[in-house]
Amino acid sequence: MTIHLEMLIADSRSQQPKAIDTATLSKSDYKHHERSHPRIGHQTSHRALSLPRGERVRTTFYSGASLSSVLMLAMTLLCQFQGPGLIRLFSHDPAVMGFGSEYLRIISWNFVASGLAFVASSMFQAMGHTLPSLVSSSSRLVLFAAPALVFSARSDFQIRQVWYLSLASVFVQATLALLLLRREFKRRLDFPADAPMPPVVEANTLSAEA
Repeated sequence: MTIHLEMLIADSRSQQPKAIDTATLSKSDYKHHERSHPRIGHQTSHRALSLPRGERVRTTFYSGASLSSVLMLAMTLLCQFQGPGLIRLFSHDPAVMGFGSEYLRIISWNFVASGLAFVASSMFQAMGHTLPSLVSSSSRLVLFAAPALVFSARSDFQIRQVWYLSLASVFVQATLALLLLRREFKRRLDFPADAPMPPVVEANTLSAEA
């Protein structure tokens, strides 16, 4: 998916035509320009070519996020209702099965958020800007590691506190990653609709003058 996104974004950038002020062209230059770029002379080719490419990148992300969410939701339901059966594959000890199934029930609530964070990270790599992914990943480490050290020093420390802390940190990471990705989409894929366009010289006007 990352390679496909890189190809789409590169194609979007390469097909953005340079703005040409046709009002300053001579009659012969204009006719040559019109023959070479028939759509540019009469339409806003910048928006016609660039915006659909941006929409393709967004659609790719939505498809990846949807697929990831569905798969992760299925895994969440499996861990919620079949946790003991999964642990039984590795151990038949009742204590181990009880402890492991409880862990799966708690930690599985962050599966969907983890999948979304992974898809957002892939998008950042495809766009060639991995700093937002680093920021979101670092936020999780900070939110998880520091409080975990504090909790572990308390006399009433329980391992469940670490599980819930991990759950909260993943939700924060996913939320931050999606917000940063939305910002990158606006910066790299959106083109203002009110951007000034060069004046267009109609062909019939030139014919009348000739």
